[in-house]
Amino acid sequence: RRLPGGDANLARAAGYFAEAAGLLDELAALDWASAADGEALRLGKLRTLSPARQANLLRYRLRQLGWRGIVEIDGGVNAATLGSCVEAGCDALVAGSALYSELDMRSAVARFRSLAAQAAPRGSHVA
Repeated sequence: RRLPGGDANLARAAGYFAEAAGLLDELAALDWASAADGEALRLGKLRTLSPARQANLLRYRLRQLGWRGIVEIDGGVNAATLGSCVEAGCDALVAGSALYSELDMRSAVARFRSLAAQAAPRGSHVA
């Protein structure tokens, strides 16, 4: 193994990223409450925010309106980290090394899909 403990570190980082995403949403909700005029955004108020908060608020509002981008993780995805990645909101996982190292790739893919389905929020689609 090249990086002892790497899987645990990646899983822990995914948990931290999920926590940070929640905090960013809380901040965006506060910003929206002060910048909204009904369903519209007051541009003057938006301009008073830092560029990072502007971007965060706009991403938040787009998600509220139903727009959703795709989040992909490529690298470090394996059976130990897959669940944390899905729980953190990842839509697409690239697990090349983890799958290609398996003797029975068909079974490995089925196992990965099962792990992803178990970690996915209820009602979501995991292929």
